[in-house]
Amino acid sequence: MEYLPGHFERLHHVRKKYACTSCDTNGENPNIHAAKKPDTAIDKGLAGPGLLAYIVTSKFSDYLPLYRLEDIFTRQGFEISRATQSVWCGDVADLVEPLYALMANRVR
Repeated sequence: MEYLPGHFERLHHVRKKYACTSCDTNGENPNIHAAKKPDTAIDKGLAGPGLLAYIVTSKFSDYLPLYRLEDIFTRQGFEISRATQSVWCGDVADLVEPLYALMANRVR
């Protein structure tokens, strides 16, 4: 899922798998290769960077509670629970911690 200003989009990444047909017909172990997954901000996460930025900005800059964000997402056709949003906020905090440390060192 991704948030683009003004609307949400569900992105589908197609990853094709290829197998060696001659290995399969000879009874050998088939050699299967799949395309690499696109990089994500959070490991094994469905949220794109735009959606994560929207949630964090709405929560901490606009002071919008997560239950209101949950209602906004539901009206748009996406059910993202408060618990999931809370976990994503923690994951984003872990991601930006090195940046925070650099900024704090520069200020000091």
